[in-house]
Amino acid sequence: MTQPASKCPNCGALVELPPPAEKPFNVPCRYCQHNILVEPLLRPAANPFANQPMFVVRPPTPVVVRTGSSWMGLMILFGVLVPALVPLVIIGGQRGCSIKTLFSKNPFPLTCGLNEHIELDGKTGDMKDGPLIVAEVNCHVTIKNSKLKGPTIVKVSGPNVEIHLENTTFEATKTAIEGGVNLVVTMDNSKIEAKRSAIAAESNAKLEMTNGSKIKANQKAFSCGYGADVTMDGSSIEGDEGAIDASGLKVQIDGKSSVKSDRNAIVGGSNAKVEILGSSEVRAGITGIKLGSSSEVTIRDSEVRGKEACIDLTEYGSKLTLRKAKLHGAKKLGDGVKVDEN
Repeated sequence: MTQPASKCPNCGALVELPPPAEKPFNVPCRYCQHNILVEPLLRPAANPFANQPMFVVRPPTPVVVRTGSSWMGLMILFGVLVPALVPLVIIGGQRGCSIKTLFSKNPFPLTCGLNEHIELDGKTGDMKDGPLIVAEVNCHVTIKNSKLKGPTIVKVSGPNVEIHLENTTFEATKTAIEGGVNLVVTMDNSKIEAKRSAIAAESNAKLEMTNGSKIKANQKAFSCGYGADVTMDGSSIEGDEGAIDASGLKVQIDGKSSVKSDRNAIVGGSNAKVEILGSSEVRAGITGIKLGSSSEVTIRDSEVRGKEACIDLTEYGSKLTLRKAKLHGAKKLGDGVKVDEN
């Protein structure tokens, strides 16, 4: 019989321990495969109630948080969900499935735990300290028709977190969405403003913006260590110190979107691919698009401006394709760069 132990120090998932043994051994985390050394003295004692029946109350998944429901909806809520959630309120505190989250206009701070799904609709949050939401491993958060303010709006503490914003505004005095591997952020008619960075991910992040969504930051608007994928349709990104910055970057800007910065607008490192399409605009105080080796840039029916250079492709193996493109500023192209223009 296995027994629960502490969270994995690498990804935060719970680790289960086998029965005690004489020698120490490693327990692999089932989510990230991190090996955790377990000493015999640290193992929990044998469960004296191992042969007794156990009664477990599990929360419904996904957890749905809404406001403005009809009376019939409220009756169903009280009659079906509340009896199942009462034990969770007693032991769960401010977890995403608590009664506070369901009924409060301002349920923050709250935690979206391991594998949880949370939907917030019509919420208002304004905090002076700490993140409003902590998102753990495999957490999915959907926020609609809400306005949230604080130092950090979402602190991502594990991989595979998804954040969906619809008709929602984030206002952060620090970084709005911080951390995470394999982070996914989708924005529909939503806005993020931040005094530092708007979104700062660790690696393999995906950002999708549609329907007039906007990101504005005093530092870098969107940054990721490696492997970022950005798609924009009729939306805008603006960062004073950089708009989009990631190694191994993939960007598609379409539908009259705009990317602006006082410094470099798009920085993609090596093996990057950038497409500026559909009457979109890239504007920068220094360089519009700056990529490393083996990268591709396509500009079609769009405009790129940079005071020092509109495009910087000085390293080997890159390709520049221009179709009805308007370029303002120098083109810095290396000897090995292929240019296809007509």
